[in-house]
Amino acid sequence: MSTTENRPSRPSIGAVLVNWNAGQHLIDAVKSLEAEGVDEIVVVDNGSKDDSMDMLRAQFPDVPLIQLPNPGFGTAVNRGVASLSTDIIF
Repeated sequence: MSTTENRPSRPSIGAVLVNWNAGQHLIDAVKSLEAEGVDEIVVVDNGSKDDSMDMLRAQFPDVPLIQLPNPGFGTAVNRGVASLSTDIIF
């Protein structure tokens, strides 16, 4: 029996990124979360007027995107959390 068979599986990890005109910072955040092994990432956009959504779709077409008319940070986080199915959410 290998030692990996004795280890408990790690919980799945999800992250919600709330965006408002973040541009390249959003792209950098998604890259960082992917590099850290986050299992699910969702971006909730709060009515951005910049090109951050176009950038996200071009570079990360598989990252789910929820677009809202800026109901506030808390509402955006709650919508993102509701869309994830992971054990732990950041």
